[in-house]
Amino acid sequence: ACEKNGEWEKALQLVGAIPHCKMNCTNVTLNAAISACEKGCEWTKALQLFCTMAQFEIESDTITLNAGLSACERVRKWKTVWQLFNVMTQGKIEADTITVNVAIGACRKDGAWEEALQLLSAMAQSKVESNAITLNAAIGSCEKGGQWEKAIQLFRMMARSKVEPDTLTYVAAISVCKKACRWEEALRMIGIMTSSWAECGTTIYNATISTCEKVGEWEKALQLFTLMMQGNMNFDLITFSTVISAFAKGGEWEKAWCLFSMMEERKVAPDTVSSSAAIGACQKRGEWEKALQLFSVMSYHRVEPNAITFNTMISVCEKAGNWEMALAQPMLMAHGKVEL
Repeated sequence: ACEKNGEWEKALQLVGAIPHCKMNCTNVTLNAAISACEKGCEWTKALQLFCTMAQFEIESDTITLNAGLSACERVRKWKTVWQLFNVMTQGKIEADTITVNVAIGACRKDGAWEEALQLLSAMAQSKVESNAITLNAAIGSCEKGGQWEKAIQLFRMMARSKVEPDTLTYVAAISVCKKACRWEEALRMIGIMTSSWAECGTTIYNATISTCEKVGEWEKALQLFTLMMQGNMNFDLITFSTVISAFAKGGEWEKAWCLFSMMEERKVAPDTVSSSAAIGACQKRGEWEKALQLFSVMSYHRVEPNAITFNTMISVCEKAGNWEMALAQPMLMAHGKVEL
């Protein structure tokens, strides 16, 4: 009962009372107590109970270690998790999928990619089956540790194995592609998802569009946006902002203008990023009238301009020959407490 409710204090009291009551303390009892501490995020207490097992000469098992690992993983103590895992293997306690998933999950939180890959290797050697959770955590560890190539390799390995990727797998993998500027790989992943009838949500499309935007592939960003439209998917602010930014980088001011207008039709309120990107697209092509209109729309929606917006507007006013408005921009910046 204490274990299920996470009542670790009561669990510890009961364990402490066992010697006085002359009762036998078993690993089942201590496993339940460690699990209660894990649910209560009391990792130090869980480790104390683990040491108590040695004092009582009670053998720990897979359940014991899993509960202890989980307690440490919850509070980001990946080094302690690593030490416990080594104790487990040295003590010839059989690890299972849960064991490795918890251990790699702890590594993921701190980007300990080397340890995550070592655990994955140990898993294969011990013939412990991996699942989507295992590889998602390993990919996440590599992503956080800046090892993008290794993360992509893990995704490819997953595709070759019998493990079925889930939505979280694709989100993590495409996020890696974005950071590594691997837009072609991201598009390939979208293709795999579509062909396998996996659900491609807005988050996945946004991440892929952002990957294309980062390297100036506005046409690919537009293709993805079109696919979203054909699939009657929901567009959010991130979708619009990213595609508009892609158009801005490609000097496609008309497309940026049309998409900005579509935001109002879709009842998506613009923000500083989307507005600044659209203004920048118009400014690059000398469409200063459109840029001024967009700046007015920002004011209408009470969107706060930033330094990029003001600098762009100064250039727009200069091209329009509107020196009075150009001079007003620095004052507006000062009024809005925007740093130059």
